[in-house]
Amino acid sequence: MTHSQGGVPGWMIGSASDDVTAIIAIEPGAFVFPKEEVPEKIVTKYPMAIEGIPVSDDDYVSLIKKPIVVYFGDNIPSEPSKVPAWDFWRGSEGAEYYFDYKRGAAVNRVEFVSWSQLDWQEFHPTEIVKDLKQPYLMICGENAFTRPGAEVMFKNAGSENKKLVIIPKARHFDLYDGEDYVPTAIENITEFLQKNI
Repeated sequence: MTHSQGGVPGWMIGSASDDVTAIIAIEPGAFVFPKEEVPEKIVTKYPMAIEGIPVSDDDYVSLIKKPIVVYFGDNIPSEPSKVPAWDFWRGSEGAEYYFDYKRGAAVNRVEFVSWSQLDWQEFHPTEIVKDLKQPYLMICGENAFTRPGAEVMFKNAGSENKKLVIIPKARHFDLYDGEDYVPTAIENITEFLQKNI
C-alpha cells in the first residue's frame, strides 16, 4: 500500500519483487511507463511538472501483471486552479494513461474508485490525534503545502513525547528523494526510533 509520492517506490518495488502480489496506491504522485512511451510532462501551477517515470519493458510488464487499484479523492478540480496543490492533482489525473489497455494495463485492474466527499468531511484527524498517547514524530518540509495541517496535527497530538522537525527549504515531495533533505529526515527518524522502541 502506498500514498502520495510514496507511490513511485511502490511501483519500483512492485516490479522488482515477487513478494509483492498486489498494489493499492492512494493518490500516487506519479506513474511508471515503458521508457519509449513516457507521455509529455503535464505542467500545472505547482512548482514541479508531473512526469512519468521511465522503466524497462521487462520491469513494466512485471508490474502490470499484478492486481493494481488506484484511489483518488472525488474533489479534484477538472479545470485549472489558482491553488498550486489543487492544480497538481488535477494534472495527476492525466496519469490515468497508465491504465490505457494500449499501454498494456493489467486486464484484472480495478477502475478508479472515489471516496465520498461527504465521508471525507466526517474524518477529522486533527481531532482524532488528541487521543494519541504513543511517541509521535512529525517531519515536514519548510515549504510544504501540507505544513499548516501538519503543525495543527502536532499541536493537537495528545502524546507527551512528541517531536516536530521542519526540514529547511524542503517541499512536500522533496522528502522522498531530495538529496539535500532526505538524510536529515532519516537521521531524525533513526534517532526517534532508537529512543522509543
